[in-house]
Amino acid sequence: MTYMRKDEIDFGGNIKKVRLKHKLTQAQFAEIIGKSQSTVYGYENNTIVPPFKVLVRISSLFNVSMNELMWGPKLEEPIHDINRLHLIYNEIFAEKDDE
Repeated sequence: MTYMRKDEIDFGGNIKKVRLKHKLTQAQFAEIIGKSQSTVYGYENNTIVPPFKVLVRISSLFNVSMNELMWGPKLEEPIHDINRLHLIYNEIFAEKDDE
């Protein structure tokens, strides 16, 4: 059961909102999450799908829910089980999560 289609998920916009809320440049945000600025640029422009582990890191570091990062305000009933979120992510993105 999929909650949303790939084209309905805006990781870029959701990640950018978190970055701007904390008044960080892409370079500063990238350093904090352990990625390059060009990778953060790719996330924010939806040209790179962030691995699930990166979403977990952002969620933890910036105290934002995984639901907000994955779906923004579109999800009516939040999912609180991280394993279930991971399964849904894998279903949507067919991710092997080898990182």
